[in-house]
Amino acid sequence: MHAHDRGVKFCGGYSGGNAICEDCHEVMVGEDGEDEEAVKSRIASSPDMPSQAEVERHRCSHIPFRRWCRDCIRGRALGERRGRFRGREHAVPRVGIDYFFITVDGQKIGTRDELDFPSTEEGNRALNTALLEGRLIKCLLVRCHETKMIFVHVVPCKGVDPDGLVVELVKSDLAWLGHVKLILKSDNEPALKSLIERAMMSLRIEQVVGNVSSEHSTAHDSQANGGTEIGVRILRDPYRTMRSCLEGRLGRTMPVTHPACTWMLEHAAFLRTSLLLAMMV
Repeated sequence: MHAHDRGVKFCGGYSGGNAICEDCHEVMVGEDGEDEEAVKSRIASSPDMPSQAEVERHRCSHIPFRRWCRDCIRGRALGERRGRFRGREHAVPRVGIDYFFITVDGQKIGTRDELDFPSTEEGNRALNTALLEGRLIKCLLVRCHETKMIFVHVVPCKGVDPDGLVVELVKSDLAWLGHVKLILKSDNEPALKSLIERAMMSLRIEQVVGNVSSEHSTAHDSQANGGTEIGVRILRDPYRTMRSCLEGRLGRTMPVTHPACTWMLEHAAFLRTSLLLAMMV
C-alpha cells in the first residue's frame, strides 16, 4: 500500500506500512474522514456524581450540603454561609424567642425588620392587614444560644391564642432542651412578652424547669436579639432546599399555606438540630 493511497502527507522518505517518515521521523496522520476502529476507554466515575442510592439517601434530609445536589444549591442561592461563632460561655443558658414571617409565595423569609413594612404605626397596620389577608405567614422561632438547637412553628396569631396552643409549643420546646434553669430572651413587643410570661408561668406550675427568668430588649432591636435572628437565617437554607426537592419531585409549586409546608418548617429545624449537631460531636 502506497502513501498516496492512504492520503498520507509527509516530507519524503515514507517507510513501508508503518507510516513513519524516515527523514523527519514524524508519525504520518491520515486525512479526516478515514474510518478507524478503537477500543473505548473506561472512564472512572467522578466522586461528585453519586449513585442513585446515595441521591435517595441524601434527599431524606439534605444534610450535609452537597454541591452536586440541585436542591441544596437552590436552597443556598439566597442565603449566606457563615463561620461558627464561639462566644464566651454563660452560666445560665439563654433561649431566644422571636417571630418571623414567610410571604405567601414563599420567596421571602425574614424577621419584622426584613419585611417591606416600615417600623411605624402605618407600617404595623399594613403588616396586620397582610396577615389578615393571608399574604404573610406568621412563624415562631425558639433558639438555644448555648446548644444552637432550633425549634420552629407556624402560629395562628401573635401572643397567646385562645386555645393556648402556642404556649404549649413553647413549653414543649423548652422541656425538650432539658435545662434546669434558663433565661428567655426576646424584644419588648407586647404580644411576645405576654406569650413568654404565660409560658414561664406554666413551666413553674408544672415544675418543668427549676428556675426560669426573662430578659427583654427594645422592640424590634435586631442587635440585642441577634442570636435569635441568626436562627432565622440558618433555617432559610434547609427549608428552601427541602421545598425545592419536594416541588421538583411533584412537578408543581406548593403554596406556603399547604399543611406540608407547615410540617416542612418544623422538620427542617429538627433535622438541623438532630443531624447536624450530631455530626459536630
